[in-house]
Amino acid sequence: MSNTNLLRILSEDAIPLSDVPSMIPGRRPHVSTIWRWHRNGVRGVRLEAVRVGRSVITSKQAVTRFLIHLNPPSKEGGKR
Repeated sequence: MSNTNLLRILSEDAIPLSDVPSMIPGRRPHVSTIWRWHRNGVRGVRLEAVRVGRSVITSKQAVTRFLIHLNPPSKEGGKR
């Protein structure tokens, strides 16, 4: 991860990866799913996170960016 991404994550609302499932509405993903989003990505998009000591953290804003990339707004503007 570049220093720019590191600074961005650390300047936002930092949370440990283990807290990400509680941010997702509906059926919450398992913590191992969150790790997979960070390490492998989904459809070419990876969840931004950084290691700080023994912890891996992301930010609320990074989770939002990740979910927006995976679920772009529909072009029709109506129901899917």
